[in-house]
Amino acid sequence: METLEYYYALASPWSFIGNSKLIEIAAAHNLTIDPIIIDYDKCSELPKHFPFPPTPYPEKKVSID
Repeated sequence: METLEYYYALASPWSFIGNSKLIEIAAAHNLTIDPIIIDYDKCSELPKHFPFPPTPYPEKKVSID
């Protein structure tokens, strides 16, 4: 039997909403679910230079009158 790794956050409503559908899909494909909780406390301990892409500047609207 193959395993499906399921990453989820306890505080996320999407984890709760999709849980029954995930169980249904796993049963249909003969999969076991390995639930892996995302720990937000560990995420907040990441260094301040965590590589997020830069936020783009808003485009200026140029009007030609």
